[in-house]
Amino acid sequence: MKELQMMDAGSVLAETGEGFGSMIGCVRAELSEYGKVVETEDQGFLLDFSNAWRIRRISCIVEDAGAAGRVDSEDREVRRYAVTFKEGNASGWLRKIFFAVLLAALAILTFRCFFAVVGLLFAAYWSIIPASSPRRVLNALKARFS
Repeated sequence: MKELQMMDAGSVLAETGEGFGSMIGCVRAELSEYGKVVETEDQGFLLDFSNAWRIRRISCIVEDAGAAGRVDSEDREVRRYAVTFKEGNASGWLRKIFFAVLLAALAILTFRCFFAVVGLLFAAYWSIIPASSPRRVLNALKARFS
């Protein structure tokens, strides 16, 4: 997998009477609904839901945050777990080619028409804005774990 700059995307504190293994299984199951999940060296998971247009990844680490100081209905100690997310996205090969061709065509037309300049600026802006789908996936995952 291509190296991708990952940025902090927040954490969620989850409480359960289940053990650490059950929490890990739950996190893996939730992540797998969105794409391919692989385990990382740091005992976490990497969700990859990339395509030719965008490279999109979310990493997730589950850590034990200690006892909550109470028991659940089945008389098990309730434990807290911190689920930490990092998110990264970049342009895929198809998106890079599309915008290179579009910007080159608009640059050539710039000498002929004012609207080409406006189109060039719009295309340049559109080529650098980040994807919104990782934020939606992260918000859905955080809501499920909290």
